[in-house]
This record gives sequence, structure tokens and C-alpha cells, in this order.
Amino acid sequence: MKLCIKEITTDKHTIYCEYSAKEYVTFEFRLQPIVNPLDYKTFAFEVLSHLVNTSGEELDNEDFFELIDDEFIKEIFLCQLHCFLPFINTHNALLSFNLPSVCLTDDVFVQQVIEVINCPIAIEITCIDSIKSLNKAKGNITKLKKSGVSLWLDDYHHKDSLKTAALQSVEWDIVKLDREYLYYDDSLEMINLLIGLVSFHCDNIILEGVESDSQRVGFLNRGVYHQGYHYCYPLSLNEAIELLDFKQIEAYTA
Repeated sequence: MKLCIKEITTDKHTIYCEYSAKEYVTFEFRLQPIVNPLDYKTFAFEVLSHLVNTSGEELDNEDFFELIDDEFIKEIFLCQLHCFLPFINTHNALLSFNLPSVCLTDDVFVQQVIEVINCPIAIEITCIDSIKSLNKAKGNITKLKKSGVSLWLDDYHHKDSLKTAALQSVEWDIVKLDREYLYYDDSLEMINLLIGLVSFHCDNIILEGVESDSQRVGFLNRGVYHQGYHYCYPLSLNEAIELLDFKQIEAYTA
């Protein structure tokens, strides 16, 4: 699918992308909190896209992003940076932005990112196309880290051979465990075992897909953050600001 960005409204954090004379997709950027389960404090936000087509129908993110090329994904990434850098600087918030690993082999794109950012951010590697391309990107990864970018591995699952190989070949700041683990019959034992093993390859871990208090209580490990509907659905920028302001008032009055 060939897409063309037609309009960017940074105040609404929305972009309009045309893929034919009469068809377009609206990207509404949202922020989902990543939380410390011990005190419910927000550690970071993941930048997500809410997709709506010409008819007003919501589109599935994973299916849609499989149809578009890497060049357009880079454009979306840079648009997200421009939209959210003021928020990051004003509120001292950590935001993670999604990107497939192959994009980090593009020297020009990586240099663009370095020139744009003026504060710490995180990049979540959503897809590993090959270990060869990941190794090719190592020089650019080093440049990004020196510029204040932390590198996260998204949706880690031990059955994904490329993610498992990547886990051992790059210095990750954070690894996010796939939500599928929470649906295993032995999820408590499996996840705690993984936390012990994965922690050798990263500084912190995020457990994705937490949707109940029983899941929260089951994984109150130090250095393990949670993300999921139990804590919060994806927020608009204004809602995220209200959340941060509320937490600051709460901390001040405690």
C-alpha cells in the first residue's frame, strides 16, 4: 500500500494519509502508560496509533502496518517525534516510539533522528527482519545511545528465534515480555523464570497485557514494570498531561 502524508495537525497529534484519490487513513497518536506496579507511578508512555479509514472504521494496527513500506514507517516515526518532543521536554516524560530493526540500517534516517531529538527517548524494536541487518545497525545503535536513546526489545517470546537471537546480540535497556505469557496455565512460573533469564540481557523488564489485579499482584518483581488495560487504556495527549499533573499533586500532598 502506497501512502502519502497530506496533512499534519500537531496540536491534535493527528496525521491524514492519502492512498488513493478518494481514500485516506487518519492516524491519531495515543499514549499508553507503563507503570510501576508497586506504587502505580507512571514510568513511561508508549506512543501508539489509532487508525481510522475514510468510512470511519477502526483499522487493526498490526494488519495495517504489515501492508506499508519501511519508508512510510520512518515518516510516521519522525512525525511522532515532532508531535511529542514539546510534551517530553515540558513534562520530563519518557516516551517510547515503535520501529522495525531494518530502519536502523538507514544511516540518513538515523542521523535525522539524532538531529531532531533534544531529550531522552526510547525506541522499541517491534520486528527483527534478520540478525544480519541487526548487526549492520549496531553502529547506528551506538550513535543513538550516545544521543540519549534507550533501546527496547518489544514483544519478546522465546519461540521467536529472531527475537531470542537479538536478545543475546544487542545491549538492550529494556525487554518487553509478550502478553501471550499471561495466558499460559503456568504463567506465574513461566514469567518469573523468564524474568530471571532475560534480566541478564537488559536493565529492566516490562510485562505487557496486564488486565487484572490478580495479574498485577502475581508479578510485583523489582525492576519489572507493567503495561495494560488494568492500569490505563491509551490516552490522548491532554489526558496524559492530566494524569501526570494529578500524580504530581498527589506526590506533593502526600
